[in-house]
Amino acid sequence: HGSPTSQASNQSSPVVKGKKRRKEKEQFLTPRGLYKKCPVSDGIVAEAILAGRLAECSPGGAGEEAGGEECPICFLFYDRGLNITKCCRKGMCTECFLQLCEGGSNLSGLQCPFCNHQPLNAIFEGIPSPEVLRARSEEQQRIDELFHTVQSKHLSEQLSTPTIAAAPQADPVRLIYPPHEPSAAPSDLSHCVLSWIDYYNTTTPKDDLSWT
Repeated sequence: HGSPTSQASNQSSPVVKGKKRRKEKEQFLTPRGLYKKCPVSDGIVAEAILAGRLAECSPGGAGEEAGGEECPICFLFYDRGLNITKCCRKGMCTECFLQLCEGGSNLSGLQCPFCNHQPLNAIFEGIPSPEVLRARSEEQQRIDELFHTVQSKHLSEQLSTPTIAAAPQADPVRLIYPPHEPSAAPSDLSHCVLSWIDYYNTTTPKDDLSWT
């Protein structure tokens, strides 16, 4: 069976450590079914997670009481860290990130969903400490407040801009008067109606129904 020294040496070898780490993380190495399909193969995902390039595929929790960080795409909370976009440093869970990847063995996307930078690349910086989480939360709050201020200012400018005067309405459709009437329009509708009755009686054969 070998000496105790050789057994200890084997247990501390990189191969043994790698197998142990894989066994510990095995349940977090592949997508957990948040989406029906994953464009990236399970082997590539597992390799990236074990190498520390992607956050683990841990189950997300609903509500802040679940702890961790909220993914702004699926709105679930993850206590084992999020991937951070290189362009604008926004966080997202691994399953959402994989949906944005081109597929196959490519762990990059065409475009960042937050700032539209091309291409989309993300890194995993480890499980954040409470201090880091607090700092990120405060930063996001400042960004949200700035966005609200800019949006309110834009709306205020729109409301204060004079509106273009409405085009004058077209004249109402004129009533058609009988041919024997003078070109001047009657002074009221009753006169118009009576004129039509007179015109009908003078142009309709006597055996037809008369208005009088």
